Amino acid sequence: MNPYSELFERQRQLFATNVTRTYEWRVEQLDRMAAMVGDNEKELQQAVAEDFKTSPLEYDFETFTSLGEVLYQKSQLRTWMAPTEAPVPRRLRESGHTAKVIREPYGVTLVIGPFNGPLTLFIRPAIMVLGAGNPCVLKPSEALPATIGLSSPNWCRSTSTRPQSRS
Repeated sequence: MNPYSELFERQRQLFATNVTRTYEWRVEQLDRMAAMVGDNEKELQQAVAEDFKTSPLEYDFETFTSLGEVLYQKSQLRTWMAPTEAPVPRRLRESGHTAKVIREPYGVTLVIGPFNGPLTLFIRPAIMVLGAGNPCVLKPSEALPATIGLSSPNWCRSTSTRPQSRS
C-alpha cells in the first residue's frame, strides 16, 4: 500500500472545502513553512552537511533561500490572487464584453525531493505550491538519509491538514 495515500486523501478532502482559496489560509501555510525552517534551521543545515559534503556557506544558503521565498511569496500574494484583464476579440470588445483571468488552485500537489538539493529544490517548490493555494504532499528523496530522518516529524507537524487558527 502507498504510504502517502492516507495523507493525500486528507489533503484532497481539505481542498474540497475551498478553504485553500483564501488569502488567510495561504499566508498561514507560508508562515508554517517559515516557522518549520526557521525553528529547525541548525538541524536542517546539519542534515545538509551530512548528506552533502560541501561548503558551510551552502548549508546557510539552503535555509536562507527557503525563508526568503516565503517572504517573497507573501509580498506578492495579493497581486497574484487579483483577477487580471484578458484580451478579447475586437468585435466583442466593441459590444461591451470584457474578460478576466481568475487564478485558482488546481488541487493537491506532490512535491518529490530531488537527490541533489534537499531544501532549495524541495522546500521552495512546496512554498510556491502553498502560496498558490494548493495543499501538498512532500516526499523526500531516499538518497538523503539525514534529511529524511530530520524531515519526517517536522513535515508532519507543519502539514496543511491542521485546522486553520482563528486569530
